[in-house]
Amino acid sequence: MTPKTHSPIPELAPVPSTSPASLVTAPGSRGLTHRSRVGMQAVYQAVVAGLLAYYQPSDVFLMKSGTCTRDELVARFQAYVAAAEKTKSAYQAWRASLQEEQAIELSVRSLRSGVRGIAQARFGKDGAQVLQFGFVPFRPAERTAESKAAAVKRAKATREARGTRGRKQRLEITGETAQKPSSGVVRAGDA
Repeated sequence: MTPKTHSPIPELAPVPSTSPASLVTAPGSRGLTHRSRVGMQAVYQAVVAGLLAYYQPSDVFLMKSGTCTRDELVARFQAYVAAAEKTKSAYQAWRASLQEEQAIELSVRSLRSGVRGIAQARFGKDGAQVLQFGFVPFRPAERTAESKAAAVKRAKATREARGTRGRKQRLEITGETAQKPSSGVVRAGDA
């Protein structure tokens, strides 16, 4: 089937006002409603394919921004597709760099911890010099008397609830040991 030659300005068929607007999709698509980057790229590639299949290079389109030939429209759409490809490849390169950075960070994390220990051993945990290494000096938590008393009460309640006893408390427990329950079998010597 050969493409038909069209007049310079293609005429559109009137759409009845009672029919709902329909969404034209590419074959195999499932009604592209979610416009992801890949989906948008496919849409513009389909527009280019349609223009190349059904219009001649000399066909002129009257657009809101002015008149354009088929080839000018194709060039603009292909510029978008090329930009989308460039963005996609830059994103993939960024993801690869990010993975490399994370792998290196995992390997130097333990080194940083070691340097922190060395700096704290030399200057003290609360020494101001550890700030120059990017570490926060150790500062003991300031606990109030009320919080200490509440902690003692909670610890005592936990020990009672769990039945936890210390070594000396366990030694204080004495008493007769219970006999093992009989198995119900009477031996001849026991009777």
